[in-house]
Amino acid sequence: MIRMLVIVVCMGATSAVAPPQDFARGSIIQTMNEASVQRVTLPQDVYEWVVQPDLGDLRVYNADQEEVPYALQRSPGLEDFTPWVKVPVFALPVQAGSNKNASNVNIELGDGGAIVAVQGGAATADAADQFLLDASGLQEPIDGLKFDWKKGGDSFIGKFRVEVSDDLHVWRIANPAATIAGLLAADANGRKVLHDKIEVEKLTGKYLRLTQVDGSSHLSIDSISVRFRMLQRPVRHYKTLQASANDNGFEFDIGGHLPVDRVAVHFPGSSYLVDAHLFSRPNDNAKWRDRGSRIFYKVDFEGMTVESDQVAYSIGDRYWRAEFAETKAIEPSLEVSWPPAELVFFTQGDPPYSLVYGRADFTGRQWPMADLLQRLQEVNGTSMHLAEAPLAGLSEPQFLGGPNRVVAAAKPIDWMTIALWSVLVAGVLLIGSLAIRLLKQ
Repeated sequence: MIRMLVIVVCMGATSAVAPPQDFARGSIIQTMNEASVQRVTLPQDVYEWVVQPDLGDLRVYNADQEEVPYALQRSPGLEDFTPWVKVPVFALPVQAGSNKNASNVNIELGDGGAIVAVQGGAATADAADQFLLDASGLQEPIDGLKFDWKKGGDSFIGKFRVEVSDDLHVWRIANPAATIAGLLAADANGRKVLHDKIEVEKLTGKYLRLTQVDGSSHLSIDSISVRFRMLQRPVRHYKTLQASANDNGFEFDIGGHLPVDRVAVHFPGSSYLVDAHLFSRPNDNAKWRDRGSRIFYKVDFEGMTVESDQVAYSIGDRYWRAEFAETKAIEPSLEVSWPPAELVFFTQGDPPYSLVYGRADFTGRQWPMADLLQRLQEVNGTSMHLAEAPLAGLSEPQFLGGPNRVVAAAKPIDWMTIALWSVLVAGVLLIGSLAIRLLKQ
């Protein structure tokens, strides 16, 4: 019934306007089952071969080479996580010898499993190398930890093991050795490299234990905060670009209409700290737009390495440029990343279905996806969300019409317009000659 409804509703919008061979590239969609609505995550190849920035030269076909209704789900916004929230943290007593988990540590629990007190031995944050976090009051899985410590004039770097438990007895390792650092930069500006976050993914459990497993000194922790992921998104894609030196700077071409929203500058070598002034533009004919200065670093210290994160931008420009206060003899690289969009399509007609893309002088089409989903929900009796549709795969992309399809064809000579203009010019000349004759008479 649902499948029949999809076919009836879409019949008027379906027409084989252009065969798949009219597009440069294509892939076979590997459907998961017979679900009427399915999803596909767009690969990097699509963004590098489409001509239209809005992906308008993209289509889905069935086995009979009929167009199949589809829509694109773009990742909403850039805010991946909630704001940081502080959680109760307790410095575990320092035990004599190597037994870090001595039995004479007493933990008093209150209602709902909340930690009320930790007793046994000397427990001061300045000397502790183990900390207990009370996450019993959290409702969402943890996706990041942030340290706040007494930041004096000395450099610090250390590694922490992150463990999680539901009963304070059985512990499982979530991250065996995450690096935390606060390092003074070796330059005259007094800048400091601060690496105060540990990335975790969907960490669930009432309690977290952080153990310093490496470092020259203990970290005097003031507080620890956690955050949660707001949206479930496709896996982020990455691409590294090589530089082209030009006019006292370095330029980069992303190589397509990729929806890049994060960038980072890297240099070869084990350590660097640079102040990069970034610019971007949508095409190679536009003027460079100032995107501000950012500090990028990579530091090796006492056998451990810390590196700056990517900088978030909501721009999506194809061309980027980096300038540096000090002349750089070594060319940098630019690392970019983006959350790929998802294509949602109806399995109308017989499989296999194919995704084709890359055609010059071809515009997009708006399918009435919202209306179709509403009709499906009315028939099915349950709410349907696009994120719940099965996620199909894609075969390796292949050339269809080839690279020539992304090159706009030369416009044919408009002989009719030329003829009309010729007649008009001849008429003006004739009238002018007659006027001159009349003046002479």
